[in-house]
Amino acid sequence: EVETMSPTCSACGQANPDGTSFCSACGHVFAVARPTIPDFTSTFVGRQRELEVLKRRLNEAAAGRGSLIMLVGEAGIGKTQIARQFAAYACQRGALVLWGSCFEGDWQPPYGPWVEALREYVRGRDSQSLRRELGAGASPLAQLLHQARRMRSRACR
Repeated sequence: EVETMSPTCSACGQANPDGTSFCSACGHVFAVARPTIPDFTSTFVGRQRELEVLKRRLNEAAAGRGSLIMLVGEAGIGKTQIARQFAAYACQRGALVLWGSCFEGDWQPPYGPWVEALREYVRGRDSQSLRRELGAGASPLAQLLHQARRMRSRACR
């Protein structure tokens, strides 16, 4: 039997719910393991129509016609499962998949899920490669990550 422990913030000592990325008291960012994206071949019941829309949009993006799609709806209707299935599909097609999350009721710094997703990607890249890959988007993203780091530092004092 595996015992799961709630993460305790190393900055302020606050106990936090399992699965959280940030301390609910001070905003300290916990070390986040790279998300495990499930095998796409696993059984997936329902939401096939929505998944097909996502697949079409991925193909369009690969052809240079990007867009924004939002999965919205009440808690428990399967948004995360659709996202996981789509992420696995996209990975199998060679797409870079970044993953960030937030949970209702948890305190999140501004842009928390974006910072979480980008942090893992940025960690494994050198500055020159990042500038080349991100192009004109490098500066705003660097500011976002820097501001999140500063905000977390101030909250933990």
